[in-house]
Amino acid sequence: MDLLRCNQGHYFDASVYPSCPFCSGQGPSSGVTQHINNPSPVNDIPKTQHTASNVPNGASDIPVTRALNTNGTPSRGEKTVGIIKAKTGIDPVVGWLVCVEGTSKGQDYQIMSGQNTIGRGQTNISIKGDDSISREKHAVIIYDPKHNRFFIQGGDGRDLIYINDAPVLAVTELHAYDAIEIGKSRLLFIPFCGEEFKWD
Repeated sequence: MDLLRCNQGHYFDASVYPSCPFCSGQGPSSGVTQHINNPSPVNDIPKTQHTASNVPNGASDIPVTRALNTNGTPSRGEKTVGIIKAKTGIDPVVGWLVCVEGTSKGQDYQIMSGQNTIGRGQTNISIKGDDSISREKHAVIIYDPKHNRFFIQGGDGRDLIYINDAPVLAVTELHAYDAIEIGKSRLLFIPFCGEEFKWD
C-alpha cells in the first residue's frame, strides 16, 4: 500500500487512486477505517463539521484524520521549525535544482534550509515521471545555515547518485552549477545563499 495525504488531510492508497478519492467524490460517503495496533479511545477523536460544499456526495460526518502519538492519543500537531524560520518567521528558499535532462526537463525545485529529500513522492523534492528514482528519499540535499554551505548525500535508494559524473559515496559538498544525476534525470544546482547573501 502506498499511503499519501491530500491537502485536505485525507489519507488514501495512491496505488489504487490517482488522486484523493474523498476530494474527487470516488471514495466512501461516510467514515474512514482506522487501523491502530495500540488500543486507545479513538472514538473520542472529534469529527469535522463538513458542509455540502466541501464534502464529496454531501457526506457530513467524515472523521478527521489525525496523527497519533506512540501511546495512541491524538497528536497536538506540533511541527519542527527550521533554524531560519525560528529566527525570521519565514521558511525562505536557499537555492534551486533545475532539471536539464529527463522527463521533468525545464522544471525547477526549491531547496529550503536543513534537509531536503529527493524522490518521486509528494513529501520530497518530487521529480515525477522518472521511475528509476525511488519514491521516498533517493537522495538528500542539505543547507547548513550556520556555515552557509550545501551538501548532498545518498538516501535509501539502491541506485547511486552522481555529481559531475563522480559517484556520491559519502556526504559531499555542493558548489554552484554542479550537475547531479539521479535516476535518468540530470539536475543543475543553483545556490541562492552563499558568499554574496545569507538569510539573517
